Amino acid sequence: MIRRFAPLVAILLIAATAFAQHRLRVRRMGVSWNDGVPRVSFGARDLVTGRIRRRIAAGREQTISVTVQAFRTGSDRPIASRNRTCGVTLDVWTRKYVVRIGSRSYLYDTIPEVLSRCLGFRNFRIGTARDYVRHRGRPILFAASAEFNPITQRQCRELLRRSGGQSQVVGPVVISIVRREICGAERVVSFRSQTVPVPTGGAP
Repeated sequence: MIRRFAPLVAILLIAATAFAQHRLRVRRMGVSWNDGVPRVSFGARDLVTGRIRRRIAAGREQTISVTVQAFRTGSDRPIASRNRTCGVTLDVWTRKYVVRIGSRSYLYDTIPEVLSRCLGFRNFRIGTARDYVRHRGRPILFAASAEFNPITQRQCRELLRRSGGQSQVVGPVVISIVRREICGAERVVSFRSQTVPVPTGGAP
């Protein structure tokens, strides 16, 4: 079954690589630099559909995964990337929403609070100072991909790995586009920031 998908994966990877930077809509992000490391700020709660809101309200477990990557303009090889995944459930006893991020859990009273936590990014650090040293003074951008209810990542990684190891060449944003076509995430929305220059100074 997996081998049947290999040619399709390869084609989609080529198309997605071209798509990843040049076709994404621009969504303005705040970008600040601290000791040579970029920190991005943006909100994306408006991307949530009414269907997903109703599922959260009904207590059905939902997953929201956002990946942010830095790219040199004109390049499809990511400089650095970071992912944040939220699992959202409703505690039937307390009637509070439980948001799980990594090993931490948070309680919220309302769906807007949940969406702000999962889709609000403030000073979100992308990579390390070393990642940007050779790009100093050059323009970069940040591409983000928000996935709603993706299937298990293990199955998707297996499909991509069997396609010839190309998942090591492209980053999670491109893989997210492939996952949408093959692995069936319920909804995937990708966008990018405005172009910003890498500061010439900062930590090595």
